[in-house]
Amino acid sequence: MKLYADGNSIVDFAPKLRASIENIRIKDNITVSIWGEDDKKKALIASRYLNSVGKGENALELSYALEQNLEKRGTTDYKAFIVPEYIKLAIDWICR
Repeated sequence: MKLYADGNSIVDFAPKLRASIENIRIKDNITVSIWGEDDKKKALIASRYLNSVGKGENALELSYALEQNLEKRGTTDYKAFIVPEYIKLAIDWICR
């Protein structure tokens, strides 16, 4: 899937970012990387997405994926969800 117009380079995209400390950091690091042009474009889009979505949106996506997985319980498509220990500890601490 292409997320950008053919012929555009990272040099065309980077100036369109508003001037914020985070955008400057993203632009500078991607620009100097040794990645190819396509990977740089993808990294720019992914970086902006990750900085734009809130925790609530990510939580909703995770909730949906877990619910869909639960519906597959008892089938070969079901995948066990293992909560990392540090997350268990954080939840226990918050619930005290």
